[in-house]
Amino acid sequence: MGRNVKVIWLCLAVLFFSANAYSKWVIDKNLFTVCLDFGDKKSTIAENFTGINQDTIYNEETGYGWEKKYNIYSVSTNDLTSTPNQDGLASTEQANLIIKLPDGVYKGIITPSIVGKDITRLYQYSLTGNDRILIERVDVPERTFTVTVTGGKLKLTFKPLKNGWIVHSIVLMPVEKFMKYPEEFEKARRLLIIGDEDKIEKLQIPELNYRTTPLPSFMKQDILVFKKSITDTIVPTYRPDEKEIIKKIEMTAAGDEYESYQFGILSKKPVAQLKFSISDLKGKTIIPSQNLTLRTQYYFTYKTHLSPKTLDLREEIELIPSYTQGFWLTAYIPPNTPEGVYKGSITLYGTDMKEIKIPLEITVLPFNLPQLKNHFYNIMWLGTYDTNPDSPAQEICKMAILDQKAHGINAFGCELRFPACNIYKEGNEIKFDLKPLEYRINFYKSLGINLDKNGKFIWRIGIHPEKILAEVTGSDTRLLDKYIVEPLSFTDKFLDVYVQIVKAVEEYAKKNNLPEMYLFNIDEPYGIYKNKVALQLLQATKKGGGHPWVTVNDTYYEPLKEYLDVPVFANGYASYKTYEEYRKAGKKFWFYSAAPRSLRPAYARYETGIYLYKIGFEGATWFVYTWSLGNAYNGLVSMWNATHPGFWEFVPTISWECTREGIDDVRYMEFLENLLKENPDEKISSAFKGLLDITDPDINNFQHIDPITDVVVGKDASTWKSRDLDLMRDFLQKSCAQLVKKQSKQVALKTKALKDIKVNFGKKSDQQIKTRDVEFYDSKYICTAPLISTNSIKIDGDIDEVWNQGYKINDFVKLVYFSNELTPAEDNTEVYLLRDAENLFLLFKCFTKDMSKLKATISGGKKDIKEIWREDGIEIFFDPGCKYLTYYQLMINANGALTDMKVDIEGTKKDDIEWNSGAVVKTKKFKDFWTAEIKIPFKALGNYDVYGVNFCRNNSQEKGTYTLWSPTIKPSLGNQGFGVPEKFGKLVLSDNTDKFKSIKKIDCQLPLQPIGIESKLSIGLDKTMIGKMLQFSIVNEKMQKIIEKEIPVKQENIEIPFLIYQTNDDPLFYLKIKCGDFDLSFPFRFLTKDVAFFAFPVDAFLIYSSDETDTKLKGILKISQEILKNNETKMELTLKNLSEGNVLLKKQVVVTSDNFEILLPLKDLAPAAYTLELNVIINPENVLKSTYNFLKL
Repeated sequence: MGRNVKVIWLCLAVLFFSANAYSKWVIDKNLFTVCLDFGDKKSTIAENFTGINQDTIYNEETGYGWEKKYNIYSVSTNDLTSTPNQDGLASTEQANLIIKLPDGVYKGIITPSIVGKDITRLYQYSLTGNDRILIERVDVPERTFTVTVTGGKLKLTFKPLKNGWIVHSIVLMPVEKFMKYPEEFEKARRLLIIGDEDKIEKLQIPELNYRTTPLPSFMKQDILVFKKSITDTIVPTYRPDEKEIIKKIEMTAAGDEYESYQFGILSKKPVAQLKFSISDLKGKTIIPSQNLTLRTQYYFTYKTHLSPKTLDLREEIELIPSYTQGFWLTAYIPPNTPEGVYKGSITLYGTDMKEIKIPLEITVLPFNLPQLKNHFYNIMWLGTYDTNPDSPAQEICKMAILDQKAHGINAFGCELRFPACNIYKEGNEIKFDLKPLEYRINFYKSLGINLDKNGKFIWRIGIHPEKILAEVTGSDTRLLDKYIVEPLSFTDKFLDVYVQIVKAVEEYAKKNNLPEMYLFNIDEPYGIYKNKVALQLLQATKKGGGHPWVTVNDTYYEPLKEYLDVPVFANGYASYKTYEEYRKAGKKFWFYSAAPRSLRPAYARYETGIYLYKIGFEGATWFVYTWSLGNAYNGLVSMWNATHPGFWEFVPTISWECTREGIDDVRYMEFLENLLKENPDEKISSAFKGLLDITDPDINNFQHIDPITDVVVGKDASTWKSRDLDLMRDFLQKSCAQLVKKQSKQVALKTKALKDIKVNFGKKSDQQIKTRDVEFYDSKYICTAPLISTNSIKIDGDIDEVWNQGYKINDFVKLVYFSNELTPAEDNTEVYLLRDAENLFLLFKCFTKDMSKLKATISGGKKDIKEIWREDGIEIFFDPGCKYLTYYQLMINANGALTDMKVDIEGTKKDDIEWNSGAVVKTKKFKDFWTAEIKIPFKALGNYDVYGVNFCRNNSQEKGTYTLWSPTIKPSLGNQGFGVPEKFGKLVLSDNTDKFKSIKKIDCQLPLQPIGIESKLSIGLDKTMIGKMLQFSIVNEKMQKIIEKEIPVKQENIEIPFLIYQTNDDPLFYLKIKCGDFDLSFPFRFLTKDVAFFAFPVDAFLIYSSDETDTKLKGILKISQEILKNNETKMELTLKNLSEGNVLLKKQVVVTSDNFEILLPLKDLAPAAYTLELNVIINPENVLKSTYNFLKL
């Protein structure tokens, strides 16, 4: 490995990366002179590195090692995180590492620990090279530096600043090779911080295509510096517009405000060492340069994209050609700073580059930005997951609490990984103690926290006690992940003990004069089963005298609200209406909100700002609260100022910074609200009210899977753009300044009716016809149940001889989403059907490759646990009478546990778990299969001659495959999965089963876009139907006939064209087919909600400034050109004042093209919020409609 040579030449194995990013990852021995690993080298990344341990003392022969013996120890990150095999060396004393090297300048990379792991919060140190400071503070997973070697040796000094130092790896590249191969340096840096070969190979990161992304055509100079709104993102492939190039940095802020500015740098050539110098800002007084902080955007590799969201204070940075690098400037304006313009500059300088000086001006407003009062309360969330006393995270928890205390915050809460009580069993008796709770209270008190009645101490009786309690009381559980088990249902004993624990906690709090404890019973009780469990826990908590709180959203909040003292809304899924309802009930609620890595900065700022202003704060994240008090928690000197302690991972500080900007928006709005009370100004008031009027009440309604219905609901996070938010802040700042100076003028605002709004139609577009094929019916899926005498079957799971008389089904196929292919199931499933006068009997015979791997943890009996489908089992679906509006579902696992429910799919899909099928179920396991024998009384299903039915299987051994009899592919109602009644087969109990085979197939081609295209219905008939009349009709939900035809059958295949103008409302239609004895109907929708029929407005904004005269709103109509030829299609425009509702203009124009442009005269509008409604009318049916809300400042 070259240990006997004077210079270290090492290489990493070649790693293959995605084709659209790097083709290869390599540390080339001809480029990197030094590659040192301070861990155990178990990672494939480090296996070819030179290993350094605590006993590696320098000698001339090897050319590397510690200067002498130090008190250095090995640290495994496994002690601190869940990531194994990533060790390093650490120490609390200063240590020197000596490396023999040829003289010259080197670019280096040091990784103190693995990226995403918050180890370095405990280790902060400086790094010097040959007694020259290279890095003032190392506390992040990766740092780059430039070092000069003279005398043939490099001495790296690790100098502890806090708790000691830690190092994982160091690599060095001669600077002349960096200038020639800069992208290789960037590759190695990313490789080292990811630290996982498998992860690298799987990544698909388009943002790393920076080398193939063309530079701007106007770029003449070597380096471009450009501005970007703080709520936009800068990635390596970003290329600025010419108008974004910075000539001067201009900012506006009030006293006691942190104001941010984002800019990027794009270089044509490599720069090995770029540094910044910021001057003092001079005006009526001096704003010292220490109040301005410049941080580098750290590009975090997140799943399949690069997230430029973490900010890092660095002494220097290198520029890679074509790699756009983002930077974040923050200025703090001290309270009572005199108003005026303060001027200074930022200078960019470094090796191999020409110095760039950028003027910097900050306009200070004539007021201090006040702390929140009206919209913030003395309840907040302390951002820590509490831990075991011996965990290293305990130190971080301590840091967080002390920092809160330093800022006068005494209201805090801890969500625990550490249980509140010990539960154990002595003989047959279940006992518990509160030692963990006592320890935690004493720990807080030892830090000087005054746990009195001024604040609320939030405590969770966590998952861990529930797990233990479930085990000792015989409650069913399911495995959530590697560590956590949760109850599926509770025994009475479990609930009795739980009540006792709650009583004991409350008594302990009372005895020790502690504040009320809100008990966190269960986290996010989504889905029917978990909601039911949560309800039991809340009831038990109430019974024990406790005060329950749960993180909820709109859906799973509703069933719990009667027992819930404090709902904690995760802002992602709860709507404004829910907040309003709870406020009217007079109860407290909090927000539990954080900015995840992938959260758009515009959304982070909007959500924390105007949205929470409108609904009123009742609590928020610790970070938001401490920012509102003045940039607490480690200040701006570390990227970790935005780390959620206990998460052990990066948190996106760009999103956090935008969250703080949102809080400042609230501060401005609250200040303006109070100023308007003292100095009324109708113009400002109207614009301010309009700002609140256009707030989207469901802005937090992310697109997600509904927790109860399992249907995708919601929408994209926000229509707000960076420009809108920047204009909003500008309006707030100018309005506050105007009212503070009392220069406001009373202007009588009158909303005038507009004379006209111009609409222009352009050249017709080339439209593509898009259709979807719907399979309504297939006679292949017809079954029956032979009649037998009563009491012929004993339900015991055995295969009795009587089953030889049953109707057999054995051609199951896989359920493959978004595919037309019918792939046979790998493990065979047989279903047998019989009936007597009162009951339907079914026998499932489920073959399995390995019975020992059968997954069935829920014990037998009626459980009503919806998540039973996750286990090996079968599902049976019934649609009595084939009405397609309601179906009944039975889910049975291999242990015989039963969940039955009634599902109403008319309108919103709803599950009724209380419905009881009255089914008797028994299962039995054999050598290579298991059986389920079921008896279902017809009285539970209703007595019909025909039922829609489907038989399905959940098979964990076919890689989680779901198989079924009648494939639910391309359903006409748009939902996927088993529960698609129009795709069920037919169970026929009448004597005449042939009538359902007289029509073989019914298919239809429905147009998605444009509207006005004919649908094509194809019917395949048995030859015995030739000569008969076929009645075809379509009715709407009110059973009103839309189309009716009678067609003589002259051949086996018939094609029927028909035309319906589908609308944005996407109503339900029924296709009715009658021919001979065949008489069935089928529901369908056009699914217009999934198609952008009405693209309007394109590139529009929500806010317009007072000096904008007009705006062009572009739109596209997905309408057939044939419809437009008749000149009868009309567009109706209605402009209204949003808050008052009065109509300012109503106009109709004839639509002559599918491309249109609306010229909106902003200059004629008073400051207010408006809504523009557009309706497209066809003969005279109202087909398309859209609205556009906007604000004129």
